[in-house]
Amino acid sequence: MQTPQKRNTWLADQPLQRKIVLAIGALLFLFVATNLGNLISIGREQDSRDWASHTYDVLLTLADVSDAAHVRQAAARGYIVARKDDEYADFETADGDLSAHLANLRGLMTDNPLQESRLDRLQALLERWKTEAETMGLAPMPHRRCWQRCSLSSIQLVGARVCDS
Repeated sequence: MQTPQKRNTWLADQPLQRKIVLAIGALLFLFVATNLGNLISIGREQDSRDWASHTYDVLLTLADVSDAAHVRQAAARGYIVARKDDEYADFETADGDLSAHLANLRGLMTDNPLQESRLDRLQALLERWKTEAETMGLAPMPHRRCWQRCSLSSIQLVGARVCDS
C-alpha cells in the first residue's frame, strides 16, 4: 500500500525564524498601511473643519452686515424725526461700520465668484437705499451748522434763517 504523499506548501518548508520574520513584517506592513489611511483621513477632516469654520465666519460677518444695515436705518429714521446733529453722526458712524463689515465680507468671499456677485447686488441695494434716503431728507441740514458758526450779534431774525458767514 502506498502512503499518500504529503504536499508541503512554500511556507511550511521555511525555517521557523523566517516564518516569524515574515509574520512580523506582514503585521508591520498592515500597521503602516492603517496609519497611513488614518493620516489621510485626518487631513480630509482638517480640510472639512477649515471649510466649516470659514462658513461660520462668513455667516457671522453677514449677520454683522445685517445688524449694521438695521442700525444705519434706525439712525436715519432717528435723524429724520429729530433733526439733531448727533443723530446724523450716529447715521454716519453706522454707515462707516456697514462699509467696514461689507469690506470684511468681501475679503471672506474671494473664493466664491457667485457669492461675490450677490454681494455686489447687496452693496448696490444698500447704496441705493442711502441715496434715496438722502434725497428724501436725510442729508444734514446746512443751516444748523451755519447757526452754530454764527454769533448772535451778526444774525438778524426776521422770520427767515440768515447767516452772514
